Amino acid sequence: MRGLKLFLQVGATSAMLAMFAAMAGCHSHYVQTTVVNDGPTTLENIEVDYPSASFGIASLAPGARFNYRFKILGSGPMHLLYQDSKEKAHSEVGPNLTEGQEGTLEIDINRAGKNVWTLKVTPPATAPK
Repeated sequence: MRGLKLFLQVGATSAMLAMFAAMAGCHSHYVQTTVVNDGPTTLENIEVDYPSASFGIASLAPGARFNYRFKILGSGPMHLLYQDSKEKAHSEVGPNLTEGQEGTLEIDINRAGKNVWTLKVTPPATAPK
């Protein structure tokens, strides 16, 4: 009887250790994204498209930041669309992303239309064509 208890305890402990070891080896690849309004007026209807999906922001006040995390499924270019305070539509093609990349992205939207995409992913991304 004692031997059976010991066998069950060792078996349960071994199973838990194997489960934790398997979980430690797995992690999801994602891109932590921040959209920043560097302009003097509120931006409206901001949409960020990435391969296989997109996310949106209803409005972003001057100096405000919006954080979002996404997983890349597929490959292709990013796109940014938004409206300025005069309801003029703007669009821009961003960097190309590939499934399996992970890292950070900051999109700084400024009033001069010279938006800055700061992408730090592994493996490295390619420039839009």
